[in-house]
Amino acid sequence: MVMTMLHTNPMASLDQYQTPSKATRYRVRWITNGTRESQSFDTEKDALRWKAVIEAAQGDTDRALESIENQLEQGPTVTELLIRHIDQLTDVGDYQLGRYRKAVEQHFAGDLGATKIRRVTSEHIVDWQRYMAEKGLQAKSIANHRGLLSAAFSTGIRLRIIDHNPCAGVRLPKDNRPTEQMQIIPLDQWNDLMGVMNAHYVPFSWMLLYSGARFGELTAVQKPDFGFIGATSVLRITKAWKEDDKYKYYLGAPKTRKGKRSVSLSRQADKMMRPILANRTDEELVFKTVYGRQIRSSAYHKVWGQAWTALGAPKERRPRPHDIRHTHASMMLANGMDMYELSRRLGHESVKTTVDRYSHLVEGAHARGASIADSAFG
Repeated sequence: MVMTMLHTNPMASLDQYQTPSKATRYRVRWITNGTRESQSFDTEKDALRWKAVIEAAQGDTDRALESIENQLEQGPTVTELLIRHIDQLTDVGDYQLGRYRKAVEQHFAGDLGATKIRRVTSEHIVDWQRYMAEKGLQAKSIANHRGLLSAAFSTGIRLRIIDHNPCAGVRLPKDNRPTEQMQIIPLDQWNDLMGVMNAHYVPFSWMLLYSGARFGELTAVQKPDFGFIGATSVLRITKAWKEDDKYKYYLGAPKTRKGKRSVSLSRQADKMMRPILANRTDEELVFKTVYGRQIRSSAYHKVWGQAWTALGAPKERRPRPHDIRHTHASMMLANGMDMYELSRRLGHESVKTTVDRYSHLVEGAHARGASIADSAFG
């Protein structure tokens, strides 16, 4: 038998030899878990293909065989399905579309991304989640990316490429980080804060409290957004600031489908806003920086922090600007508003979101529950 070494490296080698019947054969040798293995082929082309596959699999024979079977499978890969799914989205802005595409590049470029979707099983999903955790991603981020993946598989079902979603039934990793607690700002402390706040931002701060609107919603309002329903003064929230994939701001829809809403305003809010609106045209933003520009969160955070510094509040105990919205919710509940009304007022997509977030603020709920139970069972 004549043998000629054609290709070698530390992972696999390829040699040519002749059988006793003088037929030319090609053999690939490699090591799997310390055991030497080999496979013979009739053509050099087939041998070279197997050599490349076994090297890519780092000597793992099972993984190499799976790779070959994956190549023979029909249909798109996971990455191809994700891109197709993202291209079909019509209810998200350019900024979010850009984030989705970047996520595909960053988190689905490995083994899962290259796998044909008809071959994906729940075990692939579990392995991918472990891979994401090993990369250092927190449970919430993994859940967000898993949500994109699951939605893409649902698109695959809708397009009749696959008949099931391999994400179904796979548990997400638990988030063991301490949750950031909401802080409710007492009214007397709020009044003290407004006393040291940069005067230009005081009306805007009060309107955040009066309306419970999100920061990106209130900074987008214009004069025609203020009006009346009957005798009640209202703020119509129909838009919010968004970022595109180039981090430029534009006016788009509110955060949720139910984000478009009318928020009733108190007499105090109406009185405060009248002189401000009198000095605005219909096209202007109602709330602007001292330079007449859009108020961005970074600028307001700076003013917010300076006010708390003036009050002598330690940094670790300071409420966030978003806690103004939580304070508004607390005040509404404390004065008799029910969860459904509050949910519509805040623009939550589901009342469940409102209940999960604020049910602990309903004073007397447990006492009323006990009283009702006494009547029912007493």
